Amino acid sequence: MPIGIVIDFPGASARAKYQKSVQLLLKGRRKRLADWPVKGVLAHIAGPIPGGFRVIDVWESRAAFKRFGKTLAPVMKKVGMRGAKIKIFPLVRFIKT
Repeated sequence: MPIGIVIDFPGASARAKYQKSVQLLLKGRRKRLADWPVKGVLAHIAGPIPGGFRVIDVWESRAAFKRFGKTLAPVMKKVGMRGAKIKIFPLVRFIKT
């Protein structure tokens, strides 16, 4: 079952840290979902919010997101991303072109 993920990162430097984390995760590859280090991401959206930065993902399953978490956690630590608030919820509908 697909799941939605909302991650809010606090702080003025959250955007720069997000961009650095993407560079480390993609390792110079193109910026396509197929380039993600773990298969299973269906959508990725990111942008500024008041007081921080927000990432919204759709994953094909909780297990796929959990596999990605094993890759993501060390990268977040390396770039100094702390205090993230994560919300995970099942999706009833996901439509894409």
